[in-house]
Amino acid sequence: MKSSNSQFYLERAAECRLAAEATSLAEVRRKYADAEESWRTMAALALSREDANRPASIPLDLAH
Repeated sequence: MKSSNSQFYLERAAECRLAAEATSLAEVRRKYADAEESWRTMAALALSREDANRPASIPLDLAH
C-alpha cells in the first residue's frame, strides 16, 4: 500500500504529465517533464522510507 505522501507525489506527477501533453510550447513541456520527474523521485523516496520503517516479517515456519 502506498503512503499518503507517495500517493500525493504520484498524483502531482500525473498532473504534470497531463499538463505537458496539453501544451504546444516546447519549453513549457520540458518544465512539466522536469517537474514530473521530481515528483516521481520524491514518491520513490517516500516509499523507500516507508519500507525502511516497516518491521521485518517473521517467516511462517518460525512463528510457532
